[in-house]
Amino acid sequence: MIARGRALETVVSPSGKVVPAPLSSSEVQRVTEGIGQKGAGCPEPEPMSASAARDLVERIAHEENFFPEFVVAVARAESRFQADAVSPRGAVGLMQLEPETAKHYGVNICDAADNVRGGVRFLRDLHSRYRNPLFILAAYNAGEKALLEHGGVPPFPETVSFVAAVVNEFYGWPKINGKTRDDRGSGAAAPQIESAKDHNWRSGFVWNVEQNGEQE
Repeated sequence: MIARGRALETVVSPSGKVVPAPLSSSEVQRVTEGIGQKGAGCPEPEPMSASAARDLVERIAHEENFFPEFVVAVARAESRFQADAVSPRGAVGLMQLEPETAKHYGVNICDAADNVRGGVRFLRDLHSRYRNPLFILAAYNAGEKALLEHGGVPPFPETVSFVAAVVNEFYGWPKINGKTRDDRGSGAAAPQIESAKDHNWRSGFVWNVEQNGEQE
C-alpha cells in the first residue's frame, strides 16, 4: 500500500506530459492484435453488440455495487466493448482479464458476465488499497509492482494513454479532436464548455507519494 505523506511531482511520460490521442484501435495496446482470436482456451463467444456489452458491464457493476460509470469507462478503454477481445499478452474479454487474475477471483475468464465481475472485483480491491483513481487505473493496466516501483503512475506510454483515456471518458471531457462519446459509444459533438481546453487532462503531472513529510 502507498502510504500518505510528502507529495512529489513526477513525469508520467517521456516528455513529461500526458498527451492522449483520440481513442482508436492502436491506442489501447492490450487489445489490438488479438481481437477475435481465442484466448485462454476460450471457445468462440456468442456474438454481442457493443451496446449489449456496455449494458452488461453496467449491470454487473451495479450488482457488485462499485461505481458503474467508472467501470464502463474502464471497459471501453480496455476492449471497446468487444467481448471477444484478446490481447497479444493473453488478456481476455470486456475487462481484459489475465488468466491469473481470473483464477484469483474465481471467475470464468471466457464468460462475458464473469469476465466483467472479475474485473470489477479487481478494481474494488485496488480502490481499497490506493483510494486514488489514477493509481487504481495504473495498477489495473501496468500492475501493482510497476505502480509501487515508480511511486505513482509509471511512465509507460500505454499506461499513460490508458489512464488519460479512462479519466477523460469518465468525466466526459472533450478529446483533442473536439469529439466526445455519449453513453452508448456513438460519436457526439463535445459540449460547449467555456475554456474547455483547461478541463481536458491533456498535459501536466500526476502526484506520487513518499512516506513521511508533508505535501509540497
